[in-house]
Amino acid sequence: IEVIVKRVFVYAVALAAVLTIFVVLIEGAQRVYRVGDAGRDWIVIGLATVMVFLVIQVALLFHARSVVTAAAQDGVRAAQVENATAVDARAAASQILAGSSALLNNESVDVTTSGEFVTVTVTADVSSVALGLTGPVTASASGVIERFRPQSER
Repeated sequence: IEVIVKRVFVYAVALAAVLTIFVVLIEGAQRVYRVGDAGRDWIVIGLATVMVFLVIQVALLFHARSVVTAAAQDGVRAAQVENATAVDARAAASQILAGSSALLNNESVDVTTSGEFVTVTVTADVSSVALGLTGPVTASASGVIERFRPQSER
């Protein structure tokens, strides 16, 4: 949660910086081109539209992160069951990812087992709504593989 709060703060600061730059550009454009009230309104509407799409894209990135994290967690739960295989983990993670096929592209599920532990790593690319802002989202989850332990090992 701490990482998410830091990212939200960074995005908010970046958004404030972009808005400040747009305001400075609008003021400069008004002085240079002597834009009247109607022209200024169209500039503001255009910038507001761009900002709305930017906010939507950031929200989609956060939603994609949640979906990928849920897929990794479900994959680990499936792999933790006694006698489960990597195929079971991939199937469980893929089932979660299938619900967001319009949002996520190039999904990959990697299952690694070392001793008593299993780790599922899910990576996917987020679709872009506008402005070409996209990127990979990755999440990992780990857990102990369940098995019967005799009384002497407990």
